[in-house]
Amino acid sequence: MSGKWHVGDLLPTTRGFDQFYGFYSGYTTNSWNPNQMTLFPPGPMHAYAPGKFYATDAITDYALDFIDQGRKNPGRPWFTYLAYQAAHFPLMAPADEVAKYVPVYEQGWDRIRDQRLKRIKKLGIVSDSIVLSPRSLIPKPELAARDGLDAQVNPAWDSLSRDRQEDLAYRMAIYAAMIEHMDRGIGRVIADLRSHDELDNTLIIFLSDNGACAEWAPYGLDVEMHYPQGDGTHGSGHGFDGNTFVKSILHTGDALKTMGQPGGSGIGYGSGWANACNTPFRMYKHYAHEGGIATPFIAHWPGHIKDKGALRTQVGHIIDIMPTLLELSGGNYPVAANDHRILPMEGRSLVPAFSDQPIARGALYWEHEGNAAIRIGDLKLVSLSGRKWELYDMSKDRDELSDLAAAMPGKVKEMSDMWNAWAIRCHVYPAPGQQRNEQAGAGEFRLGD
Repeated sequence: MSGKWHVGDLLPTTRGFDQFYGFYSGYTTNSWNPNQMTLFPPGPMHAYAPGKFYATDAITDYALDFIDQGRKNPGRPWFTYLAYQAAHFPLMAPADEVAKYVPVYEQGWDRIRDQRLKRIKKLGIVSDSIVLSPRSLIPKPELAARDGLDAQVNPAWDSLSRDRQEDLAYRMAIYAAMIEHMDRGIGRVIADLRSHDELDNTLIIFLSDNGACAEWAPYGLDVEMHYPQGDGTHGSGHGFDGNTFVKSILHTGDALKTMGQPGGSGIGYGSGWANACNTPFRMYKHYAHEGGIATPFIAHWPGHIKDKGALRTQVGHIIDIMPTLLELSGGNYPVAANDHRILPMEGRSLVPAFSDQPIARGALYWEHEGNAAIRIGDLKLVSLSGRKWELYDMSKDRDELSDLAAAMPGKVKEMSDMWNAWAIRCHVYPAPGQQRNEQAGAGEFRLGD
């Protein structure tokens, strides 16, 4: 594995991986500082000249090393998990790659949302009947108010001052440059596979982990970053382990060009741009509406998937990757590990979708910070934390604008009861500080006070 491991302080090498390079504590890292990265087991590391380290490149370098090690066992399948921290905040990218994107984003998020919807309709990714959802809620309006914006939803781009527009355009340009750099890294991996005549027989799965990051208000965020420095040899392995959130700093003039560069503050692009990134859906990362859980998923396997570039409409989930890889590799999911029985898989193999066949499944479930959803076929029940359930027909209303809950109370109760049963079975609750709301209406729940 190479990259981001944000599932506790246990090293990936204790969870089945043979080798690991990256950071294993905290949710992000400083892209310019090699001392937050580490290699396990310890061994010779790549040397980067002063000022030449960039995390996305290094993560690619080690992924290529690990793939090369996999080749030393001919006939045995190998698995590489390449988990770029791009483009998580703090947004950081080489200055020469940022500049060309600034004019693109000076158009603003409203025009770009319109353009993106037209483009994805033309590509067939969403139905022609889908409409653009209204601008989404601001996750933390109290932070927006601290930044001088008294609003509950993202503002119109044209309502912003010119200075604010320039600041926000630079933030999004840095994000785009991070994505370009990640694409270049993926291209290096593909070129390496091709050079070893392995591309046709290597399944490449690409996806993001969630919807766009809106943390936490339209003007984005600036943070003071506190990182352990490591020993300069193998690093600390720790990413962003502490931070001081400050109000969004308005960068003007020459300060614009220091954003995302070494020595600058950590920045995020905010809820307005996240809303554009999630076009045409509602909400963002942290939430179970489509803006928080719908991600691109690309499967590339030229020797086995024949209709290159075809779209699939089967519903998949991150939990489906394990059974997919087990089916293809001939592996078996264990019943126990280290003398402890382990929970069975929840997912279904996605292999049938490769040949455009249906995937047999019942319900899919989500929960994060009290935001919850269950989907059965085309019906999706979803709730913002502490609020009533909403019900949508995803075959007709993927952007979740026509709530059917009041018209179908029986279905709401049936599906919410299933969600509650799943939440107990899969240890969603009870948990510290969390409880069911026994006084709420059918299927309602909330985090404890």
